[in-house]
Amino acid sequence: MLNYQGKSSISQQEELCALEEILSFLEDQLLQHKGLKTLKSEKLNKCMQFLLFVQESQNSQINYVVKATPIVNQYNSKIESDLIDQNQNLVQHLKNLKHPNIAEIHEEFIIDYFHFIIFAQCNTSLSFQAQENSSSQIGDNQFQELAEQLTDIVDYLHKNSYVLNEISINKIFVGSDNLIKLYDILYCNTYPNPTLNTQPSTTQFVKKVNFDLHLDTDIEDIKLFEEKKKSDLWSIGMILAQYGGCVHEFFEKNSFQTCQKQQKIQAPKSPNLSVQANKLIEFILTQSTCQSNLSIQDIKDKIIGFQYSYQQGQLLQTTKRSQASLMELSSNLQDYGISTHVSLHKFHNTTEDNQLISTDRQLLHFNLERITEFNFSKGKQLLKQYKDFVKYRQDNIEALISLGYLEIKVNCNVQQANKYFQKALKNSPNEVDAYYGMCECILAMGDSQNYFKVYQYTQVCLKIKSKDWRADYYNAWVNYEQQEFNQAEKNIDLALQKQKQQGVIYSLKSIIVLQTGENEKRSKALIDYADSLNMKNDPIINLRKGIYHCHFKDYPQALSCFQQSLMICPNQFQTLVKMIEVYTIQNMTEKRQSLVEKIKTLFPQNYIVYQILGDQETNLQQQISYYQKSIELNPDQMYSYKKIAELNNRLNQYQESIKYYLILIQKNPKDSQSLYLCGKISHYQLKNLDQAKEFYLKAIEFDSKNTEILYDLSNIYDQFGNYDQSLELIKNIKELNNNDNRVYKRIAFLSLRSPNFKSDSFIKKLKRAISKDPHIEFTPEDLQLLNDVDMIKNVEDFLVQYLEKNSSKSPIYFLLSQIKICQNNILDAIEFLRNCLQISPLDIKYNILIAKCYNALNMQEISQYHYQQILQQDQNHLEALFQMSKIKHKQQNYEESIKLVKKMEIINQEQIEAYYILGDSYLKKNKYNQSIENFKSYIKKASEKEFNFQAYRLLANAYQQQGQKKLALENYYNYLKYDPQNTSIMYSASKLEYETNNFQKAKEGYENLLKIDPNNQECKLSLGLLLQYLQEYENSYNYLEQYLQIKEDSIQARLAIAQLQVVFKKNILSAIKQYEMILEKEPENQQALLELSCLFEKNQQFDLAEKQISQYINIYPNDEKGFILKAKLNMRSQKYNEAYLNFKKIISINPQNVMAYTNLGEICKKLKNYEESEKYYEKSLEINQRYSISYYEIAHLNFINYQKIINYEKIINYMESAIQFDPENIQYFQFLGQVYLSQRNLIQKEVLQYFNKCSENCKSQKTKDEIENITKQLQQIHEYNMKKPSKLLSKFTNISFNIFQQKPSQQNFFTSKLKSDHHINVKPDNNENNDQQQQQQQQQQQSQQQQIIKKKYCNCSIF
Repeated sequence: MLNYQGKSSISQQEELCALEEILSFLEDQLLQHKGLKTLKSEKLNKCMQFLLFVQESQNSQINYVVKATPIVNQYNSKIESDLIDQNQNLVQHLKNLKHPNIAEIHEEFIIDYFHFIIFAQCNTSLSFQAQENSSSQIGDNQFQELAEQLTDIVDYLHKNSYVLNEISINKIFVGSDNLIKLYDILYCNTYPNPTLNTQPSTTQFVKKVNFDLHLDTDIEDIKLFEEKKKSDLWSIGMILAQYGGCVHEFFEKNSFQTCQKQQKIQAPKSPNLSVQANKLIEFILTQSTCQSNLSIQDIKDKIIGFQYSYQQGQLLQTTKRSQASLMELSSNLQDYGISTHVSLHKFHNTTEDNQLISTDRQLLHFNLERITEFNFSKGKQLLKQYKDFVKYRQDNIEALISLGYLEIKVNCNVQQANKYFQKALKNSPNEVDAYYGMCECILAMGDSQNYFKVYQYTQVCLKIKSKDWRADYYNAWVNYEQQEFNQAEKNIDLALQKQKQQGVIYSLKSIIVLQTGENEKRSKALIDYADSLNMKNDPIINLRKGIYHCHFKDYPQALSCFQQSLMICPNQFQTLVKMIEVYTIQNMTEKRQSLVEKIKTLFPQNYIVYQILGDQETNLQQQISYYQKSIELNPDQMYSYKKIAELNNRLNQYQESIKYYLILIQKNPKDSQSLYLCGKISHYQLKNLDQAKEFYLKAIEFDSKNTEILYDLSNIYDQFGNYDQSLELIKNIKELNNNDNRVYKRIAFLSLRSPNFKSDSFIKKLKRAISKDPHIEFTPEDLQLLNDVDMIKNVEDFLVQYLEKNSSKSPIYFLLSQIKICQNNILDAIEFLRNCLQISPLDIKYNILIAKCYNALNMQEISQYHYQQILQQDQNHLEALFQMSKIKHKQQNYEESIKLVKKMEIINQEQIEAYYILGDSYLKKNKYNQSIENFKSYIKKASEKEFNFQAYRLLANAYQQQGQKKLALENYYNYLKYDPQNTSIMYSASKLEYETNNFQKAKEGYENLLKIDPNNQECKLSLGLLLQYLQEYENSYNYLEQYLQIKEDSIQARLAIAQLQVVFKKNILSAIKQYEMILEKEPENQQALLELSCLFEKNQQFDLAEKQISQYINIYPNDEKGFILKAKLNMRSQKYNEAYLNFKKIISINPQNVMAYTNLGEICKKLKNYEESEKYYEKSLEINQRYSISYYEIAHLNFINYQKIINYEKIINYMESAIQFDPENIQYFQFLGQVYLSQRNLIQKEVLQYFNKCSENCKSQKTKDEIENITKQLQQIHEYNMKKPSKLLSKFTNISFNIFQQKPSQQNFFTSKLKSDHHINVKPDNNENNDQQQQQQQQQQQSQQQQIIKKKYCNCSIF
């Protein structure tokens, strides 16, 4: 409690008593309504405001500051709506302002006649902190930090048209972040809507609000605003002085206005502050009153000067070190052949006579020439020295540009280098060195996305300095990276015309000429000459030497060059990339991995890094994700798109593959290879011949001599029947490449398409084709054509004759075997293939075909032998793995089948069945997730011709096993599209419809099944049970009766019949007989025992019910249902103690049983054990928070429990929750109205609004009428209470009337909606006339008391 001084001991004592009573009241309200425990409190001087420093009672780690302000008019003791608006408007202003030194609003509310604002996470006030520091020295660092915060927040407020409102050290809080927090501000209304300069959040706007209040709430005079801003500067000095412990007499006698009138003031000094700190306070207090143009920036500059003064001891050592460093830098630069002009100012060595000046000033005389080239062996040392230099000369152009080149060439730090270059350009827009530096950054990282910027930068540079060789050099480098080698050579030659002594130019030309078809000698001469000029050890020349050796596959020499480059610049990006490429080629896995990790760490956001990661990844999907990340970082590249297209093709994702090839074509419309590959996918995978033809023709426009494109296009024409065009293309291929042996076979078979073909001519052409390529094979299309033109026998005869004359027999045997397979003569085909294998036993082609032949004859063991022969030679052979997996699957060796399919790196269209095999194998192994994924892949990828619709049934089974019933249903229905009469699937689908609560569909399914199979007994049982659930009792009874006629022992059907006897036949005795029949067969049948007990209870045979349920509990002691019925019987006979024990037993079995908790609450309530009753109802809400009865019961318990103070706020909250979950319950509204009418709180408008809203939302007219009746009563109370003052506040107002002689502190606020739980306490009186008389008498008494108080307490100062 603050120690306020008064001139009269009597007045002081009474005033302190009044103050303590108010504070005690506020503390009690905060604890009762908000659970906030008050640690300390105070009343602010000169205004009726109270500050309470509180913490959460449940969490002592969370602290707040609460400001409480009365909302009654001090002259008539009535609630003043304008005062409420003022406080709410302050809240809105503070919420709109975003600054770390503005107090953050946690909550605002009204209790009784006080408006409360809770400020978040505030620990104490600055005045308390100052008191704690009063006996100790305050450090300059601490003092300076406070000064900086004060100037920063005042500057922010002024820029946004705000000023401080009679600020004092008491009104400043200290937050949990150790920053000061201000809240007492004024807004200048004459300014336009201010744009908030938020820190750190984004810009916001404060809405302008006009006020028409009887109190001053804003500043309307701009001159007054400017005057107030000056006063704020003075306040900064005043707060700093008070914080430092300066004597308070000065501020009690002096204000800003009085100091302005004095010609000279004697500023206070504190022994707790340093000389510099006291001087700063003196400067602010004196200059703010006598200097008309003093600004906040002047004070900030003075604080910076104060910082230098504070650090002057340390500065002496710093300046000495800087002197030595700069001398060393100058010496080093001269060693490197760089001219310097460094003038070192004389350093002062004493601080006593204030001759020491800042390092920054001393460095003003330093002039340093920039470096763009340097000796790389001393690059690290140069970088350190330049960084030391730029600490003091942050805007020095030479230093910035030099540092940029050092960062990119020594550290390969692109981001930092670019910052230096951009800062240099900001200060000097025509710095060509900065532009070239940014070109170096782009090219050093291979940033193809920004290659266009290199052209822009070089064009700017050429306009400024047309003869600079670097423009042509960087343009040539970009051309090289973009594989525009002819243009690159033109640009590099331009660079050489301007500069003939630069090794980097010759090194670049060396690797360019390798790509333009020039000879090796020229390239070697160029790179050697570049090396001879490399006196400064530029690592890029070593890099290009390595590229030269890579071109000729001299990898050891290339690695040596790369290593030399990395010795000089360990982080050079392009060198690391090239080394990884070489390590990959050389299979040096460990070294490659080490470099990959390094490059990933150094350059995590470079797209090339993800290309490298994709290249070395073996998992195809993971590869795609790496390339996609690379594209995300650089969408303009080509490589990653191409790789993703290739991978999607391998994964049979053909449309995705075409999509990425089309992106490449969009980027380069002349990309013939991408066009060709799109055509090939459309042709062979998608079988879209028209689309394939279009792609092929477009590709030939840009690459007319590509024999592969021409060959595939000829096949398209052949398939379209355009045989002449096909033959013409084949002849073109022959002219372009006479060694392409494919053309001879194509010419032979195309001749068969002619209606006038001659068999002898065809045989001659075929013979020539075989002589050119003995290993030709017949495609299925070839064999079909031979069959169509009746030439297959002629070809067979020719091959038999040719076999005798030809020494290479196995290829002929193979062709003969193909003919025999076409003729469906499998045994002869096997004989020919065995001849092949005698000659070439390990030939994969022969083993594959003979294995297929044996498989067709169901001779799986021999077939398996040949597949194993293949896998011994090629363990990843797709066809062999696939066929072996099929064999193992048929043998029900599912584990082995899965292993074989997993070995298949990719699954082609020909092996799509592998997904089916995997799906079924995983299903048999109960691995449902894997089964589902593979069946989905099979269904998606299998062609209509090859599709096995059993996949839907198996997939539905897998989904059902996983509990995904809707997806299982979907696949059962897909199956029924192929086999609509399958009763087993129909039954499964109907059963699932029932389980997913689609009862009508289930019913339709069962009925449709019975139309197909009228004797399906299981269907009758299921349908009977379903109809019972749907309350179609008659049909249900009939189906179940039919079922029991066939299966008399069915317990399930008899249980259902017993239930129907009760609900349909209304024959309890028959139902009891049915249950007894069941219990004869199954004495411990749980359902029969329990339902029989219930029937006895329903039939009022309570003894039998007790006996039966006791038997049930003995058999099933851990089943809660028995205890529920037992407890119910106890409650009926008012045996509450036994019921209590049974409900407790239920909870021990099932802690989540809501009914047990509510019944326990009811029992305790009946026994008047209200505390325990409430505990049980609360527990029920933990389980089900929408259970409205529990909310009502808790509220009612709090209302009727006279052993503790009624917590109206809690009762209201619980009743509002009850109404929320049951808005039609009249009893709830009646009780809530009773609570409001009986409590001593003032009924606010929000209460009336709440009841009106409930009435609007109510559907029942009866409930609506009751709510409106309650609302009318509350409205009358509200209107009356608004006229009646609080007794507590009236008492304090009468005792200390003089505190209101001065208007409350001027404040400007914005409107903020009150919360629904706000209330003001009042005790209503029903006799309105008596109240008016009492009010008149009270006013007369007040008038008399005021005269006495004015005489007695005229010198009172506590308020």
